[in-house]
Amino acid sequence: MFEGKSVKESFELGKNLIALKNIPETQTPVLLERSHPTQILPRVNMAIEEPEGAVRIGSEFYIARSPQQEQCFKA
Repeated sequence: MFEGKSVKESFELGKNLIALKNIPETQTPVLLERSHPTQILPRVNMAIEEPEGAVRIGSEFYIARSPQQEQCFKA
């Protein structure tokens, strides 16, 4: 997480920053923790495809343009 800190340590640092910014306590987030031990999943070596340039419309990486982007693209 933040600078090698654990999730809990990073969360506490974030809460301190919220307090310094005088944000009301009612808006302070709460860290939810599990009461049972977490399952450790095995590491999987997997190559992730990173497309370069344009991708086809049917691709999992295709992101449709918003109407505003379409309008700007046509201009």
